[in-house]
Amino acid sequence: MNQARKRTGTKKVLSMILVLVMLLSLLSMAAFTLPAAASSDGAASNVDFMRIFHLDCGRKYFSVSEIEGIIDQLAANHYTHLQLAFGNNGFRFLLNDMSVGSYTSNNVKSALTNGNNTYSNSKGADSSFLSESDMDKIIEYATTKGISIIPMLNTPGHMDALVSAMSELKVGNSRTSSEMSLTDDAQVSFVEALQQKYIHYFAAHGSKYYNFAADEYTFSELSDSEYTAFATYVNTIAKMVKDAGMTPICYNDGINYSGKTTSVPFDTDILVCYWAQAANYASVTELSNAGFKIINNNDAWYYVLGDYLYDVWSSGQWGYNDALNGIQNTPVTQAKNVADKEVPVVGSVLCCWCDGPAKVYSSYKTQVYNLIKAMADANPAYFTDAVKLPATDTADQVSVVVTGTKGQTATVDAEPVISSYTFDAENVASYNVTPMVAGQNYTAQGTVTLPVPAGWVQDASRIRAYIIDNGAVKLLSGTLADGKYTFDVPHFSEMGLLQIAENGDSTVSVSVNQGSTSSSYTLSGDNLPNDGTYTTTDGLASYTVTTGTGETVAEKAGTIVSGNTYIIGNGTQYIKLDGTSITSTTNPAEATQWTLTASSDGYYITSGEYYLSYRTNGSVMASSYYYTAWKWNTSANAFNTNYRWSTYYLTYDNGWKVSTSKSGVSSQAYTTRALPGEKTVTFTGVQTGTTAVTLGDKTYNITVNEKQMVEIPISIVDYRADGLLFDWTYNPDSQYNDSYRYGLVHGKATGWGSSGTAASAQQNTNTGLYEVSGTNSNVEKIAGTTIQRTGSDSTSTVFYSNGTDNSWSRAGLVQEQLGANGMPIYTDAAVQYVAGLLSSGYYNAMSGSCNAVLQNTFLVSGASRSVLGTSTTKFSDAFKSAKTYGNIGTAYDLAWYLLNTIYQPDTNMTTVTGTDGNQHNVPIYGMGVGTYSSIVLTDNGNGKYSFNAGYAGNVKKVLYDRTNGTISESSNGQDTTGFYPIDGLGYEQPGLLSKTSAINGGVNNGSFTLRGESQFVYEHDKELYFTFTGDDDVYMYINGKLALDLGGAHGRNTKTVKLNDLNAEEYGLEEGQVATFTFFYMERCSDASTFGIETNMELVKRGISVQKNAYDAGYANEIMSGTAVETGRSVYYDLVVTNQSNALMNHICFSDTDDRGGTASFGYGVANAVVTAGTTNTDGTVSLGAAGTYEIYVTDANNAEVTGTRRTFSSLSDLSAAVAAVELQPGQSLHVRFLTATFAVKESKILNYVNTVRVSAAVGSQQLSDEATNELYSYNANDTSKTYVVDFGLPLQITGIFDSGAEKNIGNVKLNDSNTLKYGTVVLTSDGYNSSLVYTRTDDKAINDAETIVLDVTYKMGSSNITLQKTLTIIPATSVYYEDSFATFTNGTGKAADAKWTTDTDGTAAKATTTQALTELGKMSVDDVYGHDAAYADSTKLSMGSARKVTVSAGMVKDWTENSAWPTATFTFKGTGFDIISLTDNTSGNIFVTVTNKATGQIKKRTTVNNYYGYKLEDGKWVTSPNDPNCLYQIPVIKVAGLDYAEYEVKIQVAYADFLDEAKAGKYSFWLDAIRVYDPMGKDNATYAQDDEGYPQYIKLRDALVTENVRTTLFIDGAAEANITAYKNYGPNNEVYLANGQAITFTVPGDANIASVQIGAKAPDGSAAKMNVNGTETNISSATEMYYEIGTEGKNFTIANKGDGILSLTNLKITFKDKQDSTIALTAPTADEQTAAVMSVRALFAAPEQTFEPEHFTAKWSRNVRKGGTATLTVKASADVESITVNGEKITAYTTKTARSFWGAKETYHVFTYRVTNAATATYSICAVNADGAVSDPITATLTVRPSIRDWWNGIFDKWKH
Repeated sequence: MNQARKRTGTKKVLSMILVLVMLLSLLSMAAFTLPAAASSDGAASNVDFMRIFHLDCGRKYFSVSEIEGIIDQLAANHYTHLQLAFGNNGFRFLLNDMSVGSYTSNNVKSALTNGNNTYSNSKGADSSFLSESDMDKIIEYATTKGISIIPMLNTPGHMDALVSAMSELKVGNSRTSSEMSLTDDAQVSFVEALQQKYIHYFAAHGSKYYNFAADEYTFSELSDSEYTAFATYVNTIAKMVKDAGMTPICYNDGINYSGKTTSVPFDTDILVCYWAQAANYASVTELSNAGFKIINNNDAWYYVLGDYLYDVWSSGQWGYNDALNGIQNTPVTQAKNVADKEVPVVGSVLCCWCDGPAKVYSSYKTQVYNLIKAMADANPAYFTDAVKLPATDTADQVSVVVTGTKGQTATVDAEPVISSYTFDAENVASYNVTPMVAGQNYTAQGTVTLPVPAGWVQDASRIRAYIIDNGAVKLLSGTLADGKYTFDVPHFSEMGLLQIAENGDSTVSVSVNQGSTSSSYTLSGDNLPNDGTYTTTDGLASYTVTTGTGETVAEKAGTIVSGNTYIIGNGTQYIKLDGTSITSTTNPAEATQWTLTASSDGYYITSGEYYLSYRTNGSVMASSYYYTAWKWNTSANAFNTNYRWSTYYLTYDNGWKVSTSKSGVSSQAYTTRALPGEKTVTFTGVQTGTTAVTLGDKTYNITVNEKQMVEIPISIVDYRADGLLFDWTYNPDSQYNDSYRYGLVHGKATGWGSSGTAASAQQNTNTGLYEVSGTNSNVEKIAGTTIQRTGSDSTSTVFYSNGTDNSWSRAGLVQEQLGANGMPIYTDAAVQYVAGLLSSGYYNAMSGSCNAVLQNTFLVSGASRSVLGTSTTKFSDAFKSAKTYGNIGTAYDLAWYLLNTIYQPDTNMTTVTGTDGNQHNVPIYGMGVGTYSSIVLTDNGNGKYSFNAGYAGNVKKVLYDRTNGTISESSNGQDTTGFYPIDGLGYEQPGLLSKTSAINGGVNNGSFTLRGESQFVYEHDKELYFTFTGDDDVYMYINGKLALDLGGAHGRNTKTVKLNDLNAEEYGLEEGQVATFTFFYMERCSDASTFGIETNMELVKRGISVQKNAYDAGYANEIMSGTAVETGRSVYYDLVVTNQSNALMNHICFSDTDDRGGTASFGYGVANAVVTAGTTNTDGTVSLGAAGTYEIYVTDANNAEVTGTRRTFSSLSDLSAAVAAVELQPGQSLHVRFLTATFAVKESKILNYVNTVRVSAAVGSQQLSDEATNELYSYNANDTSKTYVVDFGLPLQITGIFDSGAEKNIGNVKLNDSNTLKYGTVVLTSDGYNSSLVYTRTDDKAINDAETIVLDVTYKMGSSNITLQKTLTIIPATSVYYEDSFATFTNGTGKAADAKWTTDTDGTAAKATTTQALTELGKMSVDDVYGHDAAYADSTKLSMGSARKVTVSAGMVKDWTENSAWPTATFTFKGTGFDIISLTDNTSGNIFVTVTNKATGQIKKRTTVNNYYGYKLEDGKWVTSPNDPNCLYQIPVIKVAGLDYAEYEVKIQVAYADFLDEAKAGKYSFWLDAIRVYDPMGKDNATYAQDDEGYPQYIKLRDALVTENVRTTLFIDGAAEANITAYKNYGPNNEVYLANGQAITFTVPGDANIASVQIGAKAPDGSAAKMNVNGTETNISSATEMYYEIGTEGKNFTIANKGDGILSLTNLKITFKDKQDSTIALTAPTADEQTAAVMSVRALFAAPEQTFEPEHFTAKWSRNVRKGGTATLTVKASADVESITVNGEKITAYTTKTARSFWGAKETYHVFTYRVTNAATATYSICAVNADGAVSDPITATLTVRPSIRDWWNGIFDKWKH
């Protein structure tokens, strides 16, 4: 015995009797868990009761403050919920993101706003709506007040604004003004997606319920398919709500709507708001019984704001006073239309509707508040501040739930103890559990959860709780889950858990069907519940406790009251009247009750008409003539009477007699009283499932099975109205007087009605039926038949052959045994009777010419095959040899053929003209109708099954389910007064015959036959029976022998077959064995068909069920279907087939397949058992395989293993053979274990795996099969991170967080509580797969390294919700461009106090909400690079349209004081360099920049930067131009590079100095527009190589251009005046500026490690440039420096500007695949490259029509030039040359010289010179230009330099050393 630790109590030694008494003293759970007034309803307790106030804020706008005022009232009056109907006709709550599918947020918002305006304007109402921030405030405020929000978005009706919006958006097609179309996929998809958005919003904001309303739709106009679409829609929204972790709610209107059929049952998890019961609405009782929980939305409490309906309706309704009266007269628990009792409701709703939204709320606010209070005051038991308070003792893992009030908290102390009581249990764990509420001890009832100790069995049937109650042990039952046992207690004291022995007698298993009641069980033990009906705590079953009548005891009467009844006796013997004889009994219950009536002489003692009298011979008699007056008084020993001076005493002496002796006589009057008998309990199934309840000393484990629906397979044949066997009438035309004789019961004779010849019936003493012989001279004679009164239309015992009494049928028309074809065989007498009619040509004209084929072929005189006048007693020879239609030759042939084929389709065909005008080939007289496969008999409880179609006065709902092929009674069926399953089918199907019967106008297709067959298990003691009620012919056979005979045409007649009355041997009935019954039904008419079956036979359903269960290794823990397992795991399947028949099952065969092509086959009929694995899919692999062990075993109906059935095998073939040999008894299950599946999921994937096992088996002679599907999900947890690169400081919106393919798997997404962001903030929009977030950098912080955001993601994989963490990482790019907000600004002080930073704008639209492009690391698009973002494409002036500006002036310098300070801007970054970006114009001035290492405090750079840009070009020179308005935007006025990687603080000081005032204006300004930071994560970070952005090297092109010693970058002037000197001396000095027509060329040397070559470019003057790189053009309109990839390898690049604006080039960026050992240096272009560059630039711009060829053109460098010296290039050209260009630099100065030519002619030359300082060997390109600007082809001249003197001496020295 396991005992808990800590203290020991006093051991009490109890006797075995006392132990037993205590153990059996069990406390009924129902005794304290249900209020007395609600003992049977299972309603919510007062604490859990939902108290809801509904506000119609969809029709009418309510402000936040108005709603908060209502919340205050609700909180003050103890409500729990506020339901906000924001979508109800109007639409008054818009989310920030309203995008729906392909419809953008703005478009949807606009459409909804317009729709709401249209609705509001039509009502004269305010059209305002609540924003997302408004709703956030409302929810937050409600939460602080303890009020939960229930949102309501009404669809598919009440959608005026939404329908209008969908119309504007062109969603779908037809729609009404307020309803969506449920069959328009576009509309349904749109509304479902919209609902999804709001579901996610409210789920993320803590709502637990979501109401989608679905009320007042036009249900009455829906077809069945449309109603099915409604059910599908409702279930879809409900699933969305449940998937979001909330409970769905809708109104009752359309749920189980009467008269409509849906193949989709409504989800019973929906809470139904029941408000009214209109026509065809299911009642609240029906919905409750169907398994729905009910919220009481009784319209007795409805209030329409401002009594609006009294304004518009003459009768008025739902006004303020109406609501007050309803509140006072209708408690919250009384649902609509349920009088005088409470129904199970979980809450109530007080509604404020706004049908008149123009009503001003403030005028009626007091009324609303009054109603809120009135509801609470009228229901004080429910509107209470009581709440459930949980508490846990964490040390011992003991939890309790107790009751307190709002604001209170609970604690609990659980102390393990060793109990002082002795228990008959295997293990005991005991505790003293002491809860406290608000610091005070709590002793009332509550709920306790105790941990089941380690090592105990985890079997709920063997765990019990106990509590000590008044010194006695009380056993309690509860629920076991996750190793803990939860139970309710009446108080708190010592309690604990017991593990009882397996199969102990303290448990009883009960199996009951849903809607049925079990047999009774005798209760024993103490504390049994009072008589009454209770409901289990989970609502799955109810149970009724009844006290029976016990022993009757006799108690001597002290007085006799005249007129009362008594028994007469002496205390041991009592008088009993047996007929007229006086006998005696010792049992007071059997004694006769006598009435004692006072008379003048005593009392008359009577029983009915008899007096108790005596005879003078001493005997006692009962006489109706003689009476005796008996004297009696309290002192008398006996009743006595006087006769002739003698006294006779009534006494017992071996019988009752009178004696004249007084000695020893005794007779007295006694009253009787029945002592209480045994208490019994019966259980009724409510909902399927398993539950338990402890009553007395036993726990009843109750299994509620599905309501049993017994299906009888059927086939139906439609008969054309042939006038021969079917159509009959009471009033045939006179010429067809005898046609009614085909009915085989009545016939037409000389009269009609009851005036004809009569035959008196005699009662059959065996059957009780009145009968007339079938050969009676006054009836239609058919030998061997009997006319029987089997109906109740008449009580007449006289039969009239020509009468209208339909209570008669004819037995004996068919033979006793079924034919070989399984059909009835009509007797020879019956065939002869019909043959006689045919031979005479009888035909019923009322069927018209529907069957002219039979009439014209056989019954027309002169017809080729006429049978008129032919034999009526024998076959023709041909027909005798082969009974076919073609061989019919006599009337007897025809009669036999028609009668004996009537239950099977005709195979003989004819052609008819259909109603569609076409010819159709159809059977002549009998068409099979394959629409139905079975009739369903419903379990009525107590083992009876029935089906009944309605009849006049007893309407039934019958469902003709043509989709599933069943006919059944169903609440979804239609009211019917007949049985007509084939209307519109068979011959009456569309296009064939319009009607086949003339009776009743042919309204119904009433000529048909039906055959049904099923099996049952014969059990004599169950007194089996089968009853048929209806018309017409019915024959029922058992094992092929006739058992029920209701022949011929008749009314609603009934016969019952009691199987115990049959000769079991003759009928082949063997106890416990399967027997077959076959019945045949014929309907002969189209106006009065009825059909009913009732039986208690357990019909063999030939039931089979299959399960496929998955487990972990060792089959220890089940992995439920629909759940998820991690990748790499194997699951082990338990394949289970259960015999649900009541007959033996064998020939079992398994076939297993999965959705990846895997298969496994074994068992009966499988020659080669094998397992084949499937193939790999895009998401991964699931390998179907076999474990090492092959095992089978059998369990019984209670899931207990059958001893000796577990067997193991070494191979699959051996297991297959064993399975094939298994025979399963009814209720047994075969388990097969060997099959495995192993998951290997690819990274970032979720895998869905569906595996189906199909099992076939045989029961009796019939093959059965069933299948079961197991669906598992697997996931690869590597999908946990994504990294995004930010190259700008703008907010980053992250979308596409999840991989495609996971759309259906992503549930709730939220930020992990552990998130601590270093550099910014994040806002998450949780929307499942479409979730997104916006990361916003904190203004003054640089992103220096990885910023990590952790998400908690709920992955929905089937029924599993697995929460995994997904990490999103944000890293800075190799350079990051920040806006001015990055810096911290300090205004000037003292004398510079007016130097204040302001925000300057350029007049463009604000871009505050702009986000940067999303770049995922490693997934950058081909044309994307770091440092480029479309967000800046229109930033043509100031960056993002604004900059910070400060102005300093000369006046601030005067009288400078110590407390004065210049304005500063400071920023901190980590990296290797930065750019400060500013606007520069003729008002710009200098700044002072200091760069300090934050770690060391060392100043790394201090510099002054001149930002002035006020120059213009005059005569080839740049001169100061203070009044020139030129302005350049976003200029990197300072570039600091080459810093060691560290954290730096940069301080920019703006100070005025006169000598720095270029414009001499007395003031200048500085704009801080942006800052670019380089290498924030270090220079050699390998991370970026994934994007070809690794190890970047930056080359400032301006430096390369103006460095004279090595001219690696050449300037080419293709169209405008400029010179290289200007770049060196004037303006911002960090960029190359190219005007239209200007270009540069340079060469990047080849290197295989190069990944990308990029250029930083912008248009700084506000006008667009056009960058041409090697012939590829890019429009540059942004003033923001952005990078453009120009190549992926080293080569020569020529960049020209073809635009009107200036093209600014900043850095050449070269990135590498791997880390470089050294930097790359640009090389000077070769002569050919220079020539090509010049030619390419010239080709870009306008050129002369012909190439200029000067007469003379040479170039020569000076000689003996040493390295670093000065070299002169002399160009000698003919006089037609006016200027030259050297490497693109234009030279116009020349000298004119004259010389004589070789021929002596005088020639003039122009000599140009070009000097180079710091000379180096290089090749130069020279072009000649004439006066027209035409340019010649270039010539080249190579400058070759000698070493410098130093280099020469070093060389000599080096040689000398060696």
